[in-house]
Amino acid sequence: MSRAPPTCPAGPPPEGPELSRDPSSEPGALLGTEGGQRRTRSSAQCSARPQRQAPWGVKKALLQMEAERSSLEQKAKESLQRALQERLQLQSTQRSLALAEQKCEEWKCQCEALKEDCSSLGARCQELESRLHMLQSKLQLKGAEEERAAAPAESASDAVLPAAGAEQTAGGER
Repeated sequence: MSRAPPTCPAGPPPEGPELSRDPSSEPGALLGTEGGQRRTRSSAQCSARPQRQAPWGVKKALLQMEAERSSLEQKAKESLQRALQERLQLQSTQRSLALAEQKCEEWKCQCEALKEDCSSLGARCQELESRLHMLQSKLQLKGAEEERAAAPAESASDAVLPAAGAEQTAGGER
């Protein structure tokens, strides 16, 4: 299996004073040293790339790169803005949830207290109903006793009254 020779980085070599670089700093430029001598790639190995581009081509590439950078920056800003909005929405939702859970606990406590009150009132109601029935029974018994006590007295007074009336009639006839 044969190995392909290493390829040179794509793009033209930098031109001009502001774009000049040390050739030894390019990736793969230095292949090693032998006895203090540097070995660099031969021009045959880098023949795949053009040695020079027209200045308008470089400018066009720079403008495209700048447009792509701007586009990516804008997309990143939009993504960050969406993430911030989602985070704020999440925080708001979490606050609402915490408040709802707190209210739920308050309502549960109040419901339990009302259930206890209801059961104690139910027991009190049953107690009072039992007492009412007992008092009604006592009242009925007392009423029956009074009727019995009043009945013999009435029959005795009825018997006394006719006898007295007979005396009066007898006394009036004399």
